[in-house]
Amino acid sequence: MRSVARHGRSGFTLVELMITLSILGIGLTLVLPRINESIRLARLEQTQAQLQSDLKLAVSTAKATGRSVILSFNANGYSVLDSGDSTRVYASLDVPSGITMTSSGNAQIFPWGLVDGGTVQISCSSGSSVLTILPTGKLDDGTGY
Repeated sequence: MRSVARHGRSGFTLVELMITLSILGIGLTLVLPRINESIRLARLEQTQAQLQSDLKLAVSTAKATGRSVILSFNANGYSVLDSGDSTRVYASLDVPSGITMTSSGNAQIFPWGLVDGGTVQISCSSGSSVLTILPTGKLDDGTGY
C-alpha cells in the first residue's frame, strides 16, 4: 500500500468552497430584505427630521424678517418660501426615492412665531408617519414625545 502525501499542498477542496458559498448565499437572502427595510425606514426618519429642521428655520426666518413664511408642499416634497415673494426660497426638500409626502395644505408661519399648520403624511413601503404641525412650530407624531 502506498500512502498519498500532500507534498506541502494546503487549501480547501472544491466541495468545501461550494458549501461555504451556499451558506453565505442563504444568509444573504435572509438578511437583504431586512437591510432594505431598514434603509427605507431610515429615509422616512431622515425626511421627518429634515421637515422639523426646516420648520424651525421657517419660524426663525419669519421672526427675523417680520414677514410671513409659507411651508409649501408639492408632489415631490416642500419649499419654505417668503409669503410676499414666492421667488425667495429659504429651503426646499425633494423627498428621497421611495418616499411619498402628502399634506392637508400649506402651513403659514406668522412673524410673531405662530404657525397655521395642518397634517403631513410621510410614507414608504415599510411604514408611515402622520405628523401634525402644531401652532408652536413643532411636529407632533402622536407619540407624546
